[in-house]
Parts: sequence; structure tokens; C-alpha cells
Amino acid sequence: MGHDEIVESLASRNDIDLNMANCYGWTPLSYAISRGHIHTIKRFLPKSNMRNLRFDSLNDSTKQTLLETVLERKDAYVIELLVLKDDINLVPKDRKDHDILRRAMIQKDMDIIRSFFSLGKEHNWNSNDIYEKPITISIMNTNNRDIIEQLLARHDMLPLGQNLLSWAAKNGYNALIRFLLIKEGLNPNKNSDNGRTALSQASENGHEMAVRIFLMDKRTNPNSKDDDGRTPISHAAKNEMEWENEEEEELILTRDGANPNLEDKDGQTALYRAIEAGHDAIITLLAPVDTITIFILVQEGNREAIKSLVHAKYNIDEQNGEGHTPLHAAILSRQLEITKDLLSYGARIDLRDSGNMTPLRLAMREKDERFIRELLKHKANMNETMAKEWRATYGKEDEDIVLFSETENGEIYVDFVTVLPTANEISEQPSGVIRSL
Repeated sequence: MGHDEIVESLASRNDIDLNMANCYGWTPLSYAISRGHIHTIKRFLPKSNMRNLRFDSLNDSTKQTLLETVLERKDAYVIELLVLKDDINLVPKDRKDHDILRRAMIQKDMDIIRSFFSLGKEHNWNSNDIYEKPITISIMNTNNRDIIEQLLARHDMLPLGQNLLSWAAKNGYNALIRFLLIKEGLNPNKNSDNGRTALSQASENGHEMAVRIFLMDKRTNPNSKDDDGRTPISHAAKNEMEWENEEEEELILTRDGANPNLEDKDGQTALYRAIEAGHDAIITLLAPVDTITIFILVQEGNREAIKSLVHAKYNIDEQNGEGHTPLHAAILSRQLEITKDLLSYGARIDLRDSGNMTPLRLAMREKDERFIRELLKHKANMNETMAKEWRATYGKEDEDIVLFSETENGEIYVDFVTVLPTANEISEQPSGVIRSL
């Protein structure tokens, strides 16, 4: 008689108690489970009282508990057979006080974890860390969108208004992201209720690989804006979390078409938000590709922030849509200290804007002597300026003669006279006349 026939013979008899345990607490079903004998388990299960099944009892030969033996075999089908029994204790413990799910999670037995939850069995798991929950591990490795959504709904893990792809991106579940993008064909640019895309969520939370996955999908818009007008790179720059590869993530974004010069509804760029957050590495990364943040800082008079940009090799001669350089902008904003700083940093003093105005001629048009003096001190080119412009700047009459004098330390002053001084008068002055108009 073969093994299966013996099992059939024993299982069919009413005078044999299949729930009787030996001195170690093991029943015939215990031994069948420990050895993975599927046919025997199926025959013994209907006649077995599962509440008498001692998962924590040691085997006399292996010195393992039944739970340890089952999980060591990594037999998900056996687990499914057991879980399907309504009277099973779902949280049997081993000698380390670990139950089925805890042990499966520690051993990364994904088949066991997935099968347990897919059967609809509830489980009380008290970990505060979402990444330690078996339900989370199950979701991360499940290739069935319906099951994923059911699990999330059952465990109240999907925030109201957030779509599944954004949830996966926020938590860095790369396998799930790939599955949803490639197999399910979900739109990577679909917004959650707050206008955030999945790429935005991945960027803010520092999930570098998730960012790569989204950007490899040609449908992904790297410049998508949320309800506040913020782009993925803006969220990444602002994030104050410590990432292992935060600079690389920003570099990935900028290389793949993300525009760092987009402003949000508050008029802030990604670089501006990095400055606010004090992310020196991100400032250094974005400074060479940003073209507008310095103009925002000039208008605000933020000297320290501008200094940080200069140290990050920002182009301080950048020109905006009107051809203005930061030096032009400082004059128009009446930011004298910023003007002095820019000149000390080596800003080109004679660049022209789209209206052919140099900073000096702009200062003359604005009739602000403070800026004129500062520009002349740094050798601003006066050759193309005309006498009538100087007279208009200083409110002088047509007959007044414009004199430019240079001191011993190189500073240039503007003066007005009605009669040119003689050679003797010039020689007696502490400064020499270098030009008259």
C-alpha cells in the first residue's frame, strides 16, 4: 500500500482521533505540515481542530517549532491551505514571539506575505513605520492592480484625493511604479487633488530611482506644476530631508528637460527654494543653469543669497528678456549696496540692454548720483555720453560745462562750470581734469 493510500485509509476512519498530540504537542497534521505533504494536509484539515494546532511546539528531532519549519520551507501554498481554515489562529508565535507575517517579513518571503493578504484575512500589525508593515511589502511586490487597490482601501493607506501612482511615488515603491506605468499604462502626468504629479511626489521625497523610472517614460512632463505652481525640481530643491544622492537627483532632473527657471505662484524658482532651505549642494548644482533667480534676489536686496550664488559660480552678467544684467536691475531697484557688491564681484560694467543702455546711462536716466559715483569709481565708460545728458541728470543749464576730475586714488567726479579753468588752476587742484564736455 502506498503512502497516499495509507493516508486515505486513516482519514476515512472515524475511530482515529487526528487531533491527538504526542508529548511534544504535535499532531499528525503537524507532521504533514512540517514535511509539506500537500495531499495529507488536504485530507487531514477537514477533521482537524485548528485551534489545537500548536505552532509553537518544538519538534522532537528538528528542535524547531511548526511555524519555523513551515516558513523555512517557504511553502506559500501550505500557508494558504492553513489560512483558509476559519478556525486557525492567525497569529501563532515562534520562540522569538514572531507570528507568521513577522517571520515572513523578516525572511522576505514575498509569496507567503502576498498570499496571506490576498485571501482577505485581517491581521493586527502595530508597527508605526509604514515600511515595516507586511501589507506594505505585499503591495510593493504585487502585480495585480485590483488587489493593490483593495489592500490599500482595506487598510486605509491611500489618502483621500491621492491616486495610486502618486502614492507609490511618494513612498518610493519602484516595482509598483514600473508595473503601473508599463503594464497598466497609467498616465504619469495625472494629478492628485492638490495638482501634484507622481514625479513631483518622488522628487520631494528623495526617491532617486523612482525619479529615473518616471523620466525614462517619454510621456512624463518634468515641468508639471501643482496648484501652487511648483515643479518637481522645485519640490526636490526645497526638501530638507537628508538624501544619499540629493545632488544626483537634481542633476537627473535638469538633464532630462526640467526647467529650473520656472517660477511658482510666489515668484520663487527651484534655486530660490534651495537657498531658503540652505542646501549648499543644490545651490552649487542649480546655479550654473539658472538665469532668473539672481534678478529676484537683487530686487529683494538679498546680499547674502547673491553672495552664495557668486560662490556657486553663478553668471552675474546674465541678461533677462529686456537685456538687463543684475547690475542694471540693481540700479532700477535702487539697491546701492547690491550694486557695490556686484561691482566688487567683477560684474561687467558696460554691458548694454536691449535699449542700448549701459548701467551708467541707466543711472543717468534715473538721475541717481549715488549710482553714478559708484559706476564712475569703477571706470564706467563715459565716451558715448553727451553733455546734454549730464546736464539733464544734474539739472544744469545749457551753458554749463561738464568737467570730469580724477583723484589720486582713481575716483572720478563730475562738476559743472561756466568757464573752463586755466592750466594753473588745474595744476593747483588735488584732482586733475581728465575730460570736459
